[in-house]
Amino acid sequence: MTEDLEALVALGKRLDWEPDDLCDRVQIGWLEQPDGKSHATVRDFLGRALLKIRDKQGSRLPLAPNRAQREFSRRCGRRNIVLKARQVGVTTWVAARFFLHTITRPGTVSVQVTHDMASAEELFRIVRRFLENLPERLRQGALETSRANVRQIIFPHLDSKYRVETAADPNAGRGLTIRNLHCSEVARWPRDPAETLASLRAAVPPDGEIVLEAALESAWGTSGLARMANNYFGIKARPGGEAIELPTIEYVNGAPVRVTAKFAQYASIAECFADRDHMITSLPAYQEARAAAADPEAFARALARHWATDPGYAEKVLTVYRVHGLDRLDLRPTETPGS
Repeated sequence: MTEDLEALVALGKRLDWEPDDLCDRVQIGWLEQPDGKSHATVRDFLGRALLKIRDKQGSRLPLAPNRAQREFSRRCGRRNIVLKARQVGVTTWVAARFFLHTITRPGTVSVQVTHDMASAEELFRIVRRFLENLPERLRQGALETSRANVRQIIFPHLDSKYRVETAADPNAGRGLTIRNLHCSEVARWPRDPAETLASLRAAVPPDGEIVLEAALESAWGTSGLARMANNYFGIKARPGGEAIELPTIEYVNGAPVRVTAKFAQYASIAECFADRDHMITSLPAYQEARAAAADPEAFARALARHWATDPGYAEKVLTVYRVHGLDRLDLRPTETPGS
């Protein structure tokens, strides 16, 4: 068991390495590459070698990242805000990422927080599946678990634990130093989302990892407009441009009215974001917003006057801004990145 623990800890220090010859350099009896394919990092290799997921047909398969998951791995840092889209596996990938951290880095506490009990139970089943499909030698040795509470797995030989909680629990994460925190569907959290999130984030040290899911117009990346047209901001179609017609709600004299409107259709998410930036930085309608760029709240209110007909749109945007602590990403006029 000591040898396996040492191997796990050694791999935990190298999760971000990108060796071309990992199979030749790592000689561990329980670690076999399933199909001989190359893997970008040690973390990717371990995920495919050790972790199992269930596909839509109910079969258990090695964890192999899809395009969206690979892109998340490539871009992620210590603080991450993810536009969650349905059926791309972000939640599963984050769970796998944090599970590998937990079983290879001593003293790690990983916590995932969902908006309701059903989501917590489903997420914990994913994590339990990771555990149950580990090599028996590890499950009975280095990664043996101790008796734990509901939706919690404790690895006593590593002094590590993995927990899945709900934001409805006022004690979620209380008393812990959290190395890895994933907050799912924050906009749907009960009670006071901003207060709950602030409490959880305070438990994460500067070198810990946080993943938050955020969106507004795209219904957290699941709207028909986002899925069918790569339109994440409700941008209306312009003459001659690609368009898609969908039902929507517009506000007339402050009252909601259901209408069918033409929205811009984009070839990619990147194209949508580029168009949004072009509109805000060049159209005369947003001149007032540009003038208020140094004041995020004034900027949001000036932008909202022309961006949406919903009279409450500015406050909705600012709620996302406050709940996720996005002010930490703002640079003042005299600041430069890294200052």
